[in-house]
Amino acid sequence: MYDRILVPLDGSGRAEHALPYAEWIAKRLGSKVTLMTACGPDDPMVRPLTVYLEKQAADLQKAGVDVDSTCVIGDIADEVLNLSEKNRIGLIVMTSRGASGTSRWSLGGVALKVVLHCNTPILLVRTGERHAARLDEGALSILVPLDGSPVAESILPHIRDLALATGLEVVLMQVTVPIGYPAVARDNVEAGAHEKDVKKLNESRAEATKFYLSEREKELTSKGVKVSTVSLTGKPASEVILSYISDNPIGMTALATHGFSGISRWAFGSVAIDILEGSTRPLLLLRPPLPSLR
Repeated sequence: MYDRILVPLDGSGRAEHALPYAEWIAKRLGSKVTLMTACGPDDPMVRPLTVYLEKQAADLQKAGVDVDSTCVIGDIADEVLNLSEKNRIGLIVMTSRGASGTSRWSLGGVALKVVLHCNTPILLVRTGERHAARLDEGALSILVPLDGSPVAESILPHIRDLALATGLEVVLMQVTVPIGYPAVARDNVEAGAHEKDVKKLNESRAEATKFYLSEREKELTSKGVKVSTVSLTGKPASEVILSYISDNPIGMTALATHGFSGISRWAFGSVAIDILEGSTRPLLLLRPPLPSLR
């Protein structure tokens, strides 16, 4: 599934934070890595960036990675999408910010455009630290938040292959947002009975969540994946997830989203953004194809 990994670079140290992850994954999955950048038609940086990519490729090759590099002419986001499609890229690894932190490489620019138009999994790396250098230390896990939807579950085959190749444990999580009791109704003579009903409903939903996670756990365990489950209650969901990431040895978080409100309860603009901005750990995003209307 990850036979080829694409890493967009712009010559900056920030963009290079993606390289340790690409190397770590490539070594364990036997993937070929392609380093790429893009320039304008008469950009004087074509030659310097070509030399730069060749040096980065040589370093990866010395580390035992099968690698090539290319400097293409065109818009960087468009060329990432083109290369991904033409070369059957299995994974794109890139940082959320590049050279200057401006719109050229920020999440609002290249990374966002790639995420919203690409069905290839994308590992978005925060530039705060090179956490990948420590992925071999300690028992780390891949956190997979689920919301019970087919969209969210579409990440599971990708995670299965990654977990089997790396030996990382998969932690399946679902956050149940509790149903509250309206304060305005608490003076009602039947308030006590209603509160009991709400409590029972929340307990029932929590049990349903545990059952759902156990079924997904069985599916992955049958494939040889080490799995654990976490059922939590709280709101907003993103804060609950971030708190768990902070308190546990999570190597990366993975989730699927269409990025359009109304299709999944976890739209790209909410939980995924919150996790990317609130955690120093990388975020693996998958935008599955929209279901056919036929």
